[in-house]
Amino acid sequence: MVLRAGAEAALQDVDEITESTESTSILTEAAMTGTKKTRAMAAWAERRGFRAAIQERLFAADFKRQPQEPAIALCGLDNAVGRRALDQIGFDMIVEAGLGRGYRDFRTMRLHTLPGARPTAEMWKRVAQAETFEDRPAYERLLADGVLDRCGMTLLAGKAVGAPFVGAVAGALGAL
Repeated sequence: MVLRAGAEAALQDVDEITESTESTSILTEAAMTGTKKTRAMAAWAERRGFRAAIQERLFAADFKRQPQEPAIALCGLDNAVGRRALDQIGFDMIVEAGLGRGYRDFRTMRLHTLPGARPTAEMWKRVAQAETFEDRPAYERLLADGVLDRCGMTLLAGKAVGAPFVGAVAGALGAL
């Protein structure tokens, strides 16, 4: 696949860029803190000749691609609920990059192309609620005192670890 100037990119996310985003993203900088991720990335894409459409809502099964919207999705979701919905959205082709979750496998990536032989609900089965650490008093104090932001707290709690080079490689491979 070759992306060309003038091509349209539809960007979907609900998050804002935080101080911790700078350490996990190669396309953001400190001056972007507080900006919606979709808006910052739309500006980045438009400076390079792309057209960008923005969707600032949660990704779920009721998210439906319209005929005039891009038919190919390059995505990286951070939860099984969103992944389970991927084949219900209406894209002709999806390349989904899944990154490792913890300190042992943060360099791991898995690429999936859809539609596939199995439905996404079968690929990403429902899992029991994972143990949470964020509501424990020590973590709540660190967050309240400003020692950590939500991402830093999650890192300490043993959950997702972000490494910008892994996302960059996954994005490049997904665009091939």
